[in-house]
Amino acid sequence: MMRTMKHRDPEEVAPSVPGGRKHSEPSRLEQLEAMRSQSPDDRDLRYFLANEYLQRQRYAEALTELEEYFRSGEDEGMGFKMRATCLFHLGRREEARASLQEGIEAALRHHHRDLAADIEESLADLFPES
Repeated sequence: MMRTMKHRDPEEVAPSVPGGRKHSEPSRLEQLEAMRSQSPDDRDLRYFLANEYLQRQRYAEALTELEEYFRSGEDEGMGFKMRATCLFHLGRREEARASLQEGIEAALRHHHRDLAADIEESLADLFPES
Protein backbone atom coordinates (compact mmCIF):
# COMPACT_ATOMS: atom_id res chain seq x y z
CA MET A 1 0.00 0.00 0.00
CA MET A 2 1.48 3.32 -1.05
CA ARG A 3 -0.31 5.53 1.47
CA THR A 4 2.01 7.33 3.80
CA MET A 5 -0.56 8.99 6.01
CA LYS A 6 -0.35 8.17 9.67
CA HIS A 7 -3.11 5.58 9.81
CA ARG A 8 -3.29 2.58 12.01
CA ASP A 9 -2.29 -0.68 10.41
CA PRO A 10 -5.44 -2.34 9.03
CA GLU A 11 -4.34 -5.62 10.61
CA GLU A 12 -4.49 -3.91 14.01
CA VAL A 13 -7.98 -2.64 13.26
CA ALA A 14 -9.42 -5.98 12.16
CA PRO A 15 -6.83 -8.76 12.09
CA SER A 16 -7.17 -11.53 9.55
CA VAL A 17 -7.37 -15.06 10.85
CA PRO A 18 -4.48 -17.15 9.47
CA GLY A 19 -5.71 -20.08 7.45
CA GLY A 20 -9.25 -18.79 7.15
CA ARG A 21 -11.90 -18.25 9.78
CA LYS A 22 -14.21 -20.41 11.77
CA HIS A 23 -17.84 -20.30 10.76
CA SER A 24 -18.87 -18.36 13.87
CA GLU A 25 -16.13 -15.73 13.61
CA PRO A 26 -17.04 -12.48 11.85
CA SER A 27 -15.25 -11.67 8.62
CA ARG A 28 -12.86 -8.75 8.39
CA LEU A 29 -15.59 -6.78 6.60
CA GLU A 30 -18.11 -7.59 9.34
CA GLN A 31 -15.60 -6.55 11.99
CA LEU A 32 -14.98 -3.22 10.28
CA GLU A 33 -18.71 -2.60 9.82
CA ALA A 34 -19.31 -3.28 13.50
CA MET A 35 -16.46 -0.99 14.49
CA ARG A 36 -17.81 1.76 12.22
CA SER A 37 -21.23 1.54 13.85
CA GLN A 38 -19.54 2.08 17.23
CA SER A 39 -17.18 4.81 15.97
CA PRO A 40 -18.79 6.47 12.94
CA ASP A 41 -16.39 9.43 13.09
CA ASP A 42 -13.25 7.27 12.88
CA ARG A 43 -11.69 8.36 9.60
CA ASP A 44 -9.30 5.43 9.40
CA LEU A 45 -12.15 2.95 9.72
CA ARG A 46 -13.94 4.65 6.84
CA TYR A 47 -10.85 4.28 4.67
CA PHE A 48 -10.29 0.64 5.61
CA LEU A 49 -13.96 -0.21 5.11
CA ALA A 50 -13.94 1.50 1.70
CA ASN A 51 -10.92 -0.59 0.75
CA GLU A 52 -12.70 -3.80 1.80
CA TYR A 53 -15.78 -2.89 -0.23
CA LEU A 54 -13.61 -1.97 -3.21
CA GLN A 55 -11.85 -5.34 -3.10
CA ARG A 56 -15.28 -6.99 -3.23
CA GLN A 57 -16.36 -4.74 -6.14
CA ARG A 58 -19.07 -3.18 -4.00
CA TYR A 59 -18.42 0.21 -5.58
CA ALA A 60 -21.43 2.16 -4.31
CA GLU A 61 -20.73 1.18 -0.70
CA ALA A 62 -17.01 1.92 -1.10
CA LEU A 63 -17.86 5.33 -2.53
CA THR A 64 -20.16 6.12 0.40
CA GLU A 65 -17.36 5.35 2.85
CA LEU A 66 -14.84 7.36 0.85
CA GLU A 67 -17.11 10.40 0.76
CA GLU A 68 -17.36 10.26 4.57
CA TYR A 69 -13.58 9.86 4.73
CA PHE A 70 -13.09 12.96 2.54
CA ARG A 71 -15.56 15.02 4.60
CA SER A 72 -13.42 14.57 7.69
CA GLY A 73 -10.01 15.58 6.35
CA GLU A 74 -7.46 15.73 3.61
CA ASP A 75 -6.19 12.81 1.56
CA GLU A 76 -2.68 12.51 0.18
CA GLY A 77 -3.71 10.85 -3.09
CA MET A 78 -4.68 7.21 -2.72
CA GLY A 79 -8.21 7.94 -1.53
CA PHE A 80 -8.77 9.92 -4.71
CA LYS A 81 -7.61 6.96 -6.79
CA MET A 82 -9.95 4.63 -4.90
CA ARG A 83 -12.83 7.07 -5.37
CA ALA A 84 -12.05 7.29 -9.10
CA THR A 85 -12.17 3.50 -9.40
CA CYS A 86 -15.61 3.45 -7.79
CA LEU A 87 -16.91 6.29 -9.92
CA PHE A 88 -15.56 4.72 -13.11
CA HIS A 89 -17.27 1.39 -12.39
CA LEU A 90 -20.49 3.19 -11.53
CA GLY A 91 -20.44 4.84 -14.97
CA ARG A 92 -19.53 8.29 -13.67
CA ARG A 93 -16.53 8.72 -15.96
CA GLU A 94 -16.04 12.50 -15.80
CA GLU A 95 -16.16 12.45 -12.02
CA ALA A 96 -13.64 9.59 -12.06
CA ARG A 97 -11.30 11.59 -14.29
CA ALA A 98 -11.60 14.63 -11.99
CA SER A 99 -10.88 12.48 -8.94
CA LEU A 100 -7.72 11.10 -10.53
CA GLN A 101 -6.57 14.61 -11.38
CA GLU A 102 -7.25 15.70 -7.80
CA GLY A 103 -5.29 12.69 -6.58
CA ILE A 104 -2.27 13.63 -8.68
CA GLU A 105 -2.37 17.16 -7.29
CA ALA A 106 -2.73 15.91 -3.72
CA ALA A 107 0.13 13.43 -4.10
CA LEU A 108 2.43 16.11 -5.51
CA ARG A 109 1.39 18.57 -2.80
CA HIS A 110 2.49 15.97 -0.22
CA HIS A 111 5.69 15.15 -2.14
CA HIS A 112 4.57 11.63 -3.10
CA ARG A 113 5.99 11.57 -6.62
CA ASP A 114 5.70 7.78 -7.02
CA LEU A 115 2.04 7.87 -6.03
CA ALA A 116 1.41 10.77 -8.41
CA ALA A 117 3.04 8.75 -11.21
CA ASP A 118 0.90 5.73 -10.32
CA ILE A 119 -2.27 7.82 -10.46
CA GLU A 120 -1.15 9.40 -13.76
CA GLU A 121 -0.75 5.87 -15.13
CA SER A 122 -4.28 5.01 -14.00
CA LEU A 123 -5.56 8.16 -15.70
CA ALA A 124 -3.85 7.16 -18.95
CA ASP A 125 -5.16 3.58 -18.70
CA LEU A 126 -8.77 4.56 -17.99
CA PHE A 127 -8.83 7.56 -20.33
CA PRO A 128 -6.43 6.87 -23.21
CA GLU A 129 -8.09 9.64 -25.23
CA SER A 130 -6.76 12.27 -22.78
